[in-house]
Amino acid sequence: MAPTVDSYWYLAKGAENLRLRLQDLESAQENENHAQSMGAGRSRRWLWLMLIFVMIVAALFLLYQLSGATDAMPSSW
Repeated sequence: MAPTVDSYWYLAKGAENLRLRLQDLESAQENENHAQSMGAGRSRRWLWLMLIFVMIVAALFLLYQLSGATDAMPSSW
């Protein structure tokens, strides 16, 4: 005999999955609204500042490497 299938269980399970997805979407919308209210919405200023910071650090590292800096520890150690 084939097992009986409870179609209401599938409906309830689908509704539960849909509700969970709706909660995730609502949470994401709240996070987006919060980010936009903080000024990080469509502004890419932070991205440019991060790029400039990385370039400065890379330039300082390159200068350090090209300057022929020696080991910081005394040779007697």
